[in-house]
Amino acid sequence: MSTVRTCKTLASFPLLAGEKGLDKKIDKVMLLDDVRTGREFSLGSFIVGRWAGDNGKSDLVLLTKVFNSGVAGVAFQGNLPLELVRLSDEQGIPLFHISSDHVLLDVLFDLRNELVAEEKGLYSSFSPFADILLDDGDIERILWALRDAIKYGVAYRDMIQKKLFVASYSDEFKEHVKIYPLKEVMRLHEHVEVRVGGAVSGYLILNRSHQPKRELTIFERSAVENTLIAVKLAIEKKISAQKVERNYIDEFVRDLIYNKVQRMEELESRSRTFGWSPVNGVVAVTLEMITESGESGERELQVFFSTLRSKFLAFFPKSIYTLLTKSVVFLLSPPDPDSGAKTFQNNIVKVAEHLNEEAMRELRCQILVSVGGYKPDPLNTHESYREAIGAQRVAKLLSHAQNVVFWEFLGAMKLLSMISQNHEAALFCHNMLDKVIEHDSGCNGELLETLRVLSKCNWNIKHASEAMKFHYNTIKYRNKKINELLNFDPENSDHRFDIALALKLYDLGVF
Repeated sequence: MSTVRTCKTLASFPLLAGEKGLDKKIDKVMLLDDVRTGREFSLGSFIVGRWAGDNGKSDLVLLTKVFNSGVAGVAFQGNLPLELVRLSDEQGIPLFHISSDHVLLDVLFDLRNELVAEEKGLYSSFSPFADILLDDGDIERILWALRDAIKYGVAYRDMIQKKLFVASYSDEFKEHVKIYPLKEVMRLHEHVEVRVGGAVSGYLILNRSHQPKRELTIFERSAVENTLIAVKLAIEKKISAQKVERNYIDEFVRDLIYNKVQRMEELESRSRTFGWSPVNGVVAVTLEMITESGESGERELQVFFSTLRSKFLAFFPKSIYTLLTKSVVFLLSPPDPDSGAKTFQNNIVKVAEHLNEEAMRELRCQILVSVGGYKPDPLNTHESYREAIGAQRVAKLLSHAQNVVFWEFLGAMKLLSMISQNHEAALFCHNMLDKVIEHDSGCNGELLETLRVLSKCNWNIKHASEAMKFHYNTIKYRNKKINELLNFDPENSDHRFDIALALKLYDLGVF
């Protein structure tokens, strides 16, 4: 059995403290993350990991307990605190520092393989798992490596991706893990929890039903331990790769909607990297959470984002997206913009209905889905996005609530939305409504709302009083006051048009 002093892998790292413990024997290597999550360790455990500054205090408390139990030693990357160095010296626990130019995975492989070479015949080799991890990190291949070593079936239930991996020749075991609920599978079969980053990522299930009372041999235990490390590292590798790809897609989508991609060659090259093909053009869709108070729900969006993304991608699997502060932006390429336009629009409405039902049930929120116009040229994606934002703005101000708003169906409101961005529109709105708004703010009045209802009722005082549920004389008085303040003649069609237009612009946020 190897000692810390004779371990060749550790000889290449500087010893910071704990020299008097160099003759401790090593019988297994563990990740610091495993210790954090409660995995059992023994006297011969050697712990490898990355020291995280944000966990510093809690890790020091944990390692005090670990050191008191007499582990073989530790080796960490990162900025190690002086308290840890002092603690290692006091307890006689060798502390090595792994420089940042070393890959933690490689160090782990080297340590385990060196131990295996010492204990050949008793312990399972990590070599098959290392080869898989260095190749594609496929979890099913890792399970078959374990199955070939221990000679009975195994499975892995992935709780993050909701997937099941099985390596077994037993039809009965396959049926159990595929059909039975997880709770029942765990009752029937021995299992081990797999944690990544402190959270349960899945369960390794062993088919030992033919000999349930027999304890695992040293070889089986080491093979299972190797598998746990390999699965954990495969998941971390996949998560890391997904983060890189996610960042790349986020940047690409934002460059498209903010008009930073100017050449088709760049667009095609970047979209090919992750298999997105906008050959049929692009439609931009924004999704925003609206709280019961009518405000944009940024916190609610973060909570609901995973559900929103999975349901939207179920309808539009070839879309790409990015998460902004207040909304999610999806870029869709219609399958057939000519013959399939109606089906495409219906699918957007369907997914909006599904999302709204769930958002209302879980968070008491609504989801506003705003759809920009179809652009045959994907270089014009920014125009579709601008239209989706315009549709979003208009939808919030419509008198009747809508879950989905299509820019192309907004009619005159589409034109008003574009006009509302001009300085002249703001001046026009001020000139028409200023005195009524000032009056309301000075005496907490309701003239502006009365003006809006009168305009909708074609200046019929009786209809307006019924709509507002006020006495006829009250609305009659307010109508007179409005006419005086605005020098307004309700019999003049030009005056009526100006007021109606000013109110529409006001509702679009011009004021």
